[in-house]
Amino acid sequence: MRKKLGLLSILVIASMNSFSADFIVGDGVTATVQTSDTSMFFDNATIGSNLNGNGLFEATDSYIKVNGSRGLEIGVNKGIGEFNMTNQILELTDSSGSVVIGNNEGKGKFNGQNLSITTLNGFGGGYGLNSSANIILDNSTLNTSDFMLGWLRNTEANMNMTNSTISALENFRVGYTGGTGIINAKDSFITTKDFVVSGYNSNSTLYSAFSGGVASVNLDNSSLSASGRIDIGRGDNANGTLNLSNNSKFITSSLIDLGAGGKGYININNSKLEGSIINMSQYIDVSSINSTDKWEQGYGEITIKNNSEIKLDSINSFGVATLNLGGKETDSPSNIGTFDVKDISLEGTINLNHTGLDLKSNILENNDTTVNSLAGHTEFEGNNKYKGITTIFEDSSINTEVTSGLSPNSDFIINNGALLSFGTVDQTVASLQNDGTFTFNNNSLSMNVAGDYRTNNGVINIYTTLGDDASITNKLEIKGNSIGTGIINVTNDGGTGDYTETGIEIVSVGETSEATFTLASPVQAGAFE
Repeated sequence: MRKKLGLLSILVIASMNSFSADFIVGDGVTATVQTSDTSMFFDNATIGSNLNGNGLFEATDSYIKVNGSRGLEIGVNKGIGEFNMTNQILELTDSSGSVVIGNNEGKGKFNGQNLSITTLNGFGGGYGLNSSANIILDNSTLNTSDFMLGWLRNTEANMNMTNSTISALENFRVGYTGGTGIINAKDSFITTKDFVVSGYNSNSTLYSAFSGGVASVNLDNSSLSASGRIDIGRGDNANGTLNLSNNSKFITSSLIDLGAGGKGYININNSKLEGSIINMSQYIDVSSINSTDKWEQGYGEITIKNNSEIKLDSINSFGVATLNLGGKETDSPSNIGTFDVKDISLEGTINLNHTGLDLKSNILENNDTTVNSLAGHTEFEGNNKYKGITTIFEDSSINTEVTSGLSPNSDFIINNGALLSFGTVDQTVASLQNDGTFTFNNNSLSMNVAGDYRTNNGVINIYTTLGDDASITNKLEIKGNSIGTGIINVTNDGGTGDYTETGIEIVSVGETSEATFTLASPVQAGAFE
C-alpha cells in the first residue's frame, strides 16, 4: 500500500495517526504535509521525487517511525524535497534504512529542531551525482552508523549544527569520492570511529576514479572524538580542511593522515588537539584497483595560534609540508599556547610567528627542513638534527641552552635586526651568515661553524675575562672561509687586565680569512688596553 499526495495537494494532520504503508509527498508534483502532535508509522517515506516533484513535510511535537529498508528520502531523482521537524522523535528501525537528503540530481533540505534522530544504517546529504543538500540541526541528537555529507562528484552539501550531538558508530565522511561538503558546528559534539574530510574509497573501482572531494569541518566551541581511521585530504585532487576555534577540542588516539595524495589542512585557533601521530604529505597510489597505478604526492599544513593546546607524540611529513606555530607568514603573530610535541620530522617549512615559545620538540634529521623565525623569541630546547636553512628575520630571536639546540646540520642566517644567542654548552652550525646580532650568553662558550662565516655589518657580542693570553673567552671557530665586514663587541667579565704577547684569540679561521672585524669600542681592564 502506498500513500501518495498529488498535484498541489495540502494535507493537514492532527492528533494520533498511523500509516502502515509507503508515504510519498510530491512525486512529480507539488505537495505539502503539515502535522502536529501525532504518531506516524511508515514502511518508507519519500518527500519530493522525480522531475517536477516538489514535496514539503512539516511536523511539530510528533513521533515518526520508518520501518522499511529504503528509509526516508528527501529530494531524490531530480525532485525537490524539504523535511522540517520540531520536537520529539524521528526513528528508522530497519538495518538498511537511511535518511537520504538529495540524491541522483535531487535537492533536499532537512531542518531538525529539538529533535532526537535514530537510524540503524545511515544519515547524510548529497549522495548522488549532481545532487545537493542543506541540513540544519539545532538542539538535536543524531545516532547513526554512518554519516555522509557530499558523496560523488558534482554534489554540494552543507550542514549547520548548533548545540547538537552526532554519534556515528562507524563512519563520519565529508566530501567523499569527489563531492563537496561543509559542516559548521557550534557548541556541538561529534563522536565517531572513522573520520574522513575529503577522501575516496580506495577499494572501489567505481568510486575511486572520482578521487577525493572538497570539504571542510568547522568547529566553534565544539568537540570531535574519533577512534579509527582519520583522513583529511586523501586522494587525487582532494582538498580537506579541519578548523578548530573558540575552545574546540579534537581528541583521538589514532594516526591522523593529513594530505595523503591530496591537500589537507588543520587550523587550530584557541583550541585543543590531543593525539598520537600526524603524518603529512604522503605519496600514495590514487588509482582504482583495476587500473594502471597512479601515484600522487600530497601536501599537508598545520597552523596553530592564539593560546591553543597541542599534545602529540610526533608530527611527520613524507613530502613538502608546512607547520605554522603562532600563525602563517601573512598572519599577525600570536601566543601559540602549549605546544607539547616530542618529535618533528618535516620535509618543508616550520614558520615561527608567535609572541614567545619554548620549543621543546626534537626536530629530527630530514633532507630539507626550512625554519623561519618570523616574529617573537623562540627557545630551542630539543635535540635538533634537521638539515636545511634557518633564517631569523628582523625583530625575532632564537636562543638555546641545550646540546644541539642549534642543529649542526643547518645553515643559519641572521637578518638585520634579528638575534641568535646561546649559553651553557658549545654549539655547532653548518654555516653562518650574520647580518644582525650573534650573542654568547657567558664567557666559556664556543661557536663552531663547520662551513663559511659571512657577515654584512653583523655584530658579535662576546664575554672575556680580560687578562693574559690564556684568558677565558668566547670564541668563534670557523672551519671554512670568513667573508665580509663585521663588528665585535667585547664585554669584560671580571678581568683585571694583564700583559699579553700574542693576544686573546676570539676568532679563528680554518681556510681563507677575508672578513674584516672591528671592535665596537676600545677594550680596557684596569691599566691595560
